[in-house]
Amino acid sequence: MKQSYKRGLETIYDLFIHDLRSILFLEQRLEDELGDIAEDVSEEQLREEMINHRDQTSDHAQRLQQIFEEIDETPQIHNRAYFRGIFQEFNQLKNNTQESEIVDITAFNTAIMIERIEITIYEGLLRLEEDLDIGDETRNLLEKNRKEEEQALKRFRGMSENSWLNQMKKNLMS
Repeated sequence: MKQSYKRGLETIYDLFIHDLRSILFLEQRLEDELGDIAEDVSEEQLREEMINHRDQTSDHAQRLQQIFEEIDETPQIHNRAYFRGIFQEFNQLKNNTQESEIVDITAFNTAIMIERIEITIYEGLLRLEEDLDIGDETRNLLEKNRKEEEQALKRFRGMSENSWLNQMKKNLMS
């Protein structure tokens, strides 16, 4: 179902394209940021998960590019202010400490925050797609990305039960 995107937000389709461009920006930005964050992390398991998720994020961006091709829209990016803020906050906290545990915990919390944002955006896109009935391929690609984000969130949350995180917290309380 081809509809035209106008410069302003006047229709549900316009909002769909706006949000699609936003998540494309975030996925592309995460390809860079997750690698950088992984380099800053001292805990091996967390570093490995960041790198694995960076690779998965590349697949997410490619799927989003496919959606733009399918609906015959230009895959421009849209940078939401809170995306910039998340990465700026991580870098600011990292630069204000000499404690590797603080960096690791901040990276861990940042990863969980980003996953929740991504899941929320994908859920919103899926609701809009359902209203617009753009097509099965678009829906399937969005759903696959959403499911993989949920799995990543589950893996990151699972780390909160690991001894390394608890030990870091104990070290910082002493």
